[in-house]
Amino acid sequence: MEILVLIAAIILATGIGMRVIHLLNAQHDARIASYRFSDPLPRPPGQTAGEAPQPPRRLLVHSEGNTPA
Repeated sequence: MEILVLIAAIILATGIGMRVIHLLNAQHDARIASYRFSDPLPRPPGQTAGEAPQPPRRLLVHSEGNTPA
């Protein structure tokens, strides 16, 4: 009889845990849905809507004694 009570308690605890996890996932999904992740970035001045963005410019750094010819 004790084994049946133990098994019932384990099944009940598992069911309660599953319900809590389900409610937390639903709450998390609602929070994600209400937040706007895809706000557009502002365009740099002088760039039109159809123009592709330019890659960032890099500074060339040379080590001492190794200057470009």
